[in-house]
Amino acid sequence: MKNKTILFDLDGTIIDPGFGIIKSYCNALKALGHEDKIQDDMNWIIGPPLRKSFAQILPPELVEAAVAKYREFHASGGLIEATLYDGIRETIIALKDNGFELFICTAKNVPFATKNIEQFELTQYFTEIYGSHLDGTFDDKGELITHILQTHNLDVQNTFMIGDREHDMIAAGKNNVTGYGALWGYGTHEELIAAGAAQTFNSPISFYKYLLK
Repeated sequence: MKNKTILFDLDGTIIDPGFGIIKSYCNALKALGHEDKIQDDMNWIIGPPLRKSFAQILPPELVEAAVAKYREFHASGGLIEATLYDGIRETIIALKDNGFELFICTAKNVPFATKNIEQFELTQYFTEIYGSHLDGTFDDKGELITHILQTHNLDVQNTFMIGDREHDMIAAGKNNVTGYGALWGYGTHEELIAAGAAQTFNSPISFYKYLLK
């Protein structure tokens, strides 16, 4: 067990950030005069890098302004309006106690991700928190996983990614890392399997029990 490593996605896997993310995203659109882009279902924005989701609905010249506005609104309140998924704290603690090395691997920028992990008093269980940088570095999660693997000289065969969206599975696959799907988040079984997930799980506890077999 001591040589095994798990890369945890954050949003949709450890925390449910939906309300705060959607509110901040919609406020950014309103601030730029694009309230018409707000849809009844905005769950699709949770998971992908901000630049990518804004680029799908805004002119290219407005993307950076939208990202800046989002971060402004999110930092002022939306960030801490997240909740911890049932069973995830117990799962993280149990995996750590059983010799797994844990990392955060998220599309969220590092300062925001760090604040969320601190908010729920989980910092001590993770070797390091990795995410995107404010300048866009590591917006591609595949590149981020490569960076983590190389920085910590991790064994690919004993490194696993757990996440709730296709981006997590695709990024894992690019690095020959086994990806597992978190169905308690925002992705579906079909989405995750199509993107390369080896298996999906309905709850954090079921994921933990599987790894300990």
